[in-house]
Order: sequence, then structure tokens, then C-alpha cells
Amino acid sequence: PVGISSFDKTGKVLEVNKELLKILGSDSGEATRSINILKFPPLVEVGFAYDFEQCMRSEKTIINERNYTSKWGKQVYLRYILAPIHNDIHEVTGVQGIFEDVTGRMNIEKELKKTKEKYEVLFKDAPNSILLIDSKGIILDCNKAECEMIGYEYDEICGKHATSFFKEEYIPMFKKMFPTLTKSGNAELELELVHKNGNSFPVWRTANAIFDSRNKFSGAIIHT
Repeated sequence: PVGISSFDKTGKVLEVNKELLKILGSDSGEATRSINILKFPPLVEVGFAYDFEQCMRSEKTIINERNYTSKWGKQVYLRYILAPIHNDIHEVTGVQGIFEDVTGRMNIEKELKKTKEKYEVLFKDAPNSILLIDSKGIILDCNKAECEMIGYEYDEICGKHATSFFKEEYIPMFKKMFPTLTKSGNAELELELVHKNGNSFPVWRTANAIFDSRNKFSGAIIHT
């Protein structure tokens, strides 16, 4: 359900439907119509009044999202569309507004962002080396421990194939193991890596596959 309202060119609220009253937590249509959107401080501060004026001046539809606390104390993240209203001689006489409460979606996005940031920190600072590869074996990301272990900078590692730092004789083993990873979801391999200084050293690497929403192999996390 969406809220609908119309305004004259001075910012006076002309019409408002019940859904918009619900979104704003308004006491009544009369109370909402008493607000002038160009003069009401909270609407001016969040930029809604500016968007209204832009819609009037440009005669173009404005789409935006803003965090707003209504006159009745309800905090809501609004997504709105403002469209100019024209009379018979194509003069702009006001604005039509459609409003949607997207607070729930925004809260989910904030939590996902926090979770992502948390795991990025854990990934970067993990004591064991970690690589993220795509479905072709290209390295997309790695952590500090991986850089320190093989002696290369982050930018020297990302974009290379996972076998780029293998001792040459172990490359065929990885290529043989890769199809198993894409099907079973995990694989292990004992091999030797080559440090930037030219010295080789043994490691035991474990790979866990990543599958997309269609259960298609999209890459893997490899850790030592």
C-alpha cells in the first residue's frame, strides 16, 4: 500500500489518503492538511521541501528516499515520487506525491552492511591465510596473512590465477582437484607455494565451494 497526497504550488496539503496518515502516524487528515511542506522545519531540514521546489521548477518527476520524523513522532524512511500537476494550459499548479514506507527494507540493509563489515574485518585480520576465488580460479580477494605468507602485496595477488603462486609441479594437481571442488563442495590439497624471494615451502590448503541461489558453483574460499 502506498500513501498518496497532492499539494498546491504554495506547499499546502490538499488531499491525503488513509495509508499516508498511517505511514506518518498522523492523528487525522485535518491535522496533516494543516502542514505547509515548504515551511514545516522537519520537511525543510531533511530536504523534502527542496525536492518539492525542484519538481515545480523543472516540471519533472522527482524520486528520492529520506529518513524523516513526522510531526507525530514517528520515524520513517520514506521513498517518494513527486510529479508536477498541470492545468489545461500546461501551467504547473501543484504536485502529486506517492509515498512508501521502506523502513523495514532499510533496517535490513543496515544490518547486512554491519554483518558484511564485521566479516570483512574478521577476514582481513584472520591469523590463517585466506583466498577468495571465482569459478575460474581467479583470485578476487585475500587477507593480510596470505600476503605475508607468500611475500606479495595485495594488488600483486588479486587478479592472478590461484595456481600463479604454486610450485610448477603442483599445478596439474590443482587442475585435477578443481572439478571435484565444483561438485562435492570441498577439497584439500598438500602442495608447495613459491615465495616472492624464490623459496618454496609446503602448505596444506582447504577449499570450500560457494554456490549461488541457483546452486551453481560461483567460486570458493581457500584457507591454509
